Amino acid sequence: GLGGRAAGACTLRGSVEADVAGLEKAVGACIEQDTSQGWRVLDRTAEAGHGGGVSAREWGVVFGEMGKSEAFAQRLWAKHPFKLEGPVDVAVDAFRMEDLKKHAHDYPYFYAGIGTLVSGGGWMMGKFDQTVTLEGRSDCMKAEEVEERLQAGTVALNSAGFFIRPLAVICNSLLEVLQLPIWLNVYITAEGRTTSAPPHTDKQDVIAVQTQGSKRWRVYAPPPPPPQRGG
Repeated sequence: GLGGRAAGACTLRGSVEADVAGLEKAVGACIEQDTSQGWRVLDRTAEAGHGGGVSAREWGVVFGEMGKSEAFAQRLWAKHPFKLEGPVDVAVDAFRMEDLKKHAHDYPYFYAGIGTLVSGGGWMMGKFDQTVTLEGRSDCMKAEEVEERLQAGTVALNSAGFFIRPLAVICNSLLEVLQLPIWLNVYITAEGRTTSAPPHTDKQDVIAVQTQGSKRWRVYAPPPPPPQRGG
């Protein structure tokens, strides 16, 4: 009956919450241990030397802890939406607007898009290159163009992990853990915008990492699949 289904749903939700709490505790503990052993100072010194701005080892520690978690690997990943409530130290300021200004010249602007809300609650990804002057310019992105177009909507740097060095480091670290293709996009939303994107379903599994500013995230279970048509 309805009561049985409700009880089952509550039990499942409680189990997922317990798994997420355990995962968050484990990730926090590994970061704390990593910092206490002095690796963080060495990482930051190395970053300053090679100019990449991101430590592969730090991200490897975090993703590695997630990968060896039975809860993450067996019960959460690709099965239940979840959110880690506390800040993950390695993600804070990992990529900022200042970093975009530094690395924009490495990114081909024609991969970028602008996500805008449309009537009826929908969302449309427009082409960034339709809003810039093409004549007499190189293929590289200009950081000032991104800042100018934030008033139109969320700017998406699609496939940024293939072009921007510090983001490629993060991709490689996650690739080592999941052994799956990694496609890293960057989404930049202007301060004060009430909605970055409406509720939607992605076709792929997503790990969203907030690196600068603040944003309210709402994560839902996916809708049921549509009925299959007969052959």
